[in-house]
Amino acid sequence: MAPGNGVWHHCPTPLSDYLRAQVDAGVDVVQVFDSRVGALSPADYREFVQPHVRALFDALANLDVPTIHFGTGTATLLDAMRDAGGDVIGVDWCIPLDTAWDRIGDRAVQGNLDPTLLLAPLDRRLAAAPGFYATGSGFRGVGIPDSIADARATAASAAACLSSR
Repeated sequence: MAPGNGVWHHCPTPLSDYLRAQVDAGVDVVQVFDSRVGALSPADYREFVQPHVRALFDALANLDVPTIHFGTGTATLLDAMRDAGGDVIGVDWCIPLDTAWDRIGDRAVQGNLDPTLLLAPLDRRLAAAPGFYATGSGFRGVGIPDSIADARATAASAAACLSSR
């Protein structure tokens, strides 16, 4: 990260204005998604990114919808992301949900299914689906539409199974 890079200083206001407009248009939730943040060390995240992400979430604090803070490859950043803000902290498939929740603490956690499981047999997908997850983050275009539809059906089946317990 280059010291003095002013790009982040300009982001919180336009992003918060955009997300507020989305809420005004009727969305039920907003998500701040950073697919490259996991490349940073915890020290670099805290110095260069966290203050600006915190300013963004502070600007969204009085929205009437939940906010999700998500990044990929963030196992070492989860506590710093929690401190930056968001009602829900999203985690990718590279860290077990219970481990992530221990690190995050007092927030809701959104887990994500490994996108390569879209290509796995149905029994493997069902075994990997306990709890709440979202498909699609990290999707690399390696599946086919039938696999995606089948994954949605798998998620619905798992949810029905879990709710009947």
